[in-house]
Amino acid sequence: MVNDAPIWNFDHTGVMTNDNHVLILKEGSIVSGIGAGNFETVIEGNTYLINTIIVNNQRYRIQTEMILPANSDDFFNDTWISEFNKSFWILNGYLKALISINRESFNSIEEKYINGFSTLNRALGKFSEGEWYNLAMIQKCLEINNVTIHAGGFIKRDFWITNILNINNGYRVTVYDPSDSFGLNIRGINDSYLWNPILFPNNRRSYDLLLVLDNDYLDMYLESQDKRLATFVKVDKVIVDVLNNILKNNNADLSKISFWPRRADGTMDYPPPIDMSSYRPTHRVTDNLRLRDSANTTSLIVTTLPKNTEVQVIETGANTTINNITAPWVKVISSTGFTG
Repeated sequence: MVNDAPIWNFDHTGVMTNDNHVLILKEGSIVSGIGAGNFETVIEGNTYLINTIIVNNQRYRIQTEMILPANSDDFFNDTWISEFNKSFWILNGYLKALISINRESFNSIEEKYINGFSTLNRALGKFSEGEWYNLAMIQKCLEINNVTIHAGGFIKRDFWITNILNINNGYRVTVYDPSDSFGLNIRGINDSYLWNPILFPNNRRSYDLLLVLDNDYLDMYLESQDKRLATFVKVDKVIVDVLNNILKNNNADLSKISFWPRRADGTMDYPPPIDMSSYRPTHRVTDNLRLRDSANTTSLIVTTLPKNTEVQVIETGANTTINNITAPWVKVISSTGFTG
């Protein structure tokens, strides 16, 4: 326990208040958790995450911020803690649907969900195969606090954190999976645990996740950087709402989007869409060349154009001498949909 803290009965109904708790746990008390899932609730006008703990063999609800791993080496910097309805970590591949405005783009990432949903509901006779997108919803694909991590896609997996260790540009986090669906072979397709697009190990409950931050991108690895599990991008609620509209209605208004995620060097896996209707290639790059935001060598790198990429020159700027070569900067549109 971080501080003296109120707890509520597990089966508490109605609004939680500071007056209807059942116990006060003392600072420094050791408790154990059951299930790593949490939920948001409002107490006295403030929004809190709530977890389930066990005290004297009884289950109770507690504010997540009141507990920490008992023997952790470090804790997350405040900027890493997920904020309510402000920033959202989503799977990087979702941006493909944003660029294409086509919900079929979700298929390659959420194939397990779509197949699982279709198989299960065909057996139950409830839904047609094409209705998976009516129940799917994009929310936060990665939620982090000092107690739990929740990661996935339409379906997330919940972990307790047992240790946090600061590393270069991120953290090594030891997690424990308390889910009752650990016996995968028994529950089979009925277990939505199987629908998570991230291939977490299923043969053990505890392992290390490496979380490495690169500006608006966050890479998750298993044990070492040799095995990447997923890449997340930080977006705002506008992008989440637009993606959900693509999911439900297969259309979107991209003009509402003013923020696009970038890596620290300025690169983007999926650039903001540009009008390619009048694109006509005029040149081809002769080497792997950096495409930059502005006509100088200190501006952000939008992407690296591979050798032989076709481009259309749309504007010629002033001459500049770089490495004893004097030539103009040119603004181009690439055949791959980038501009700079």
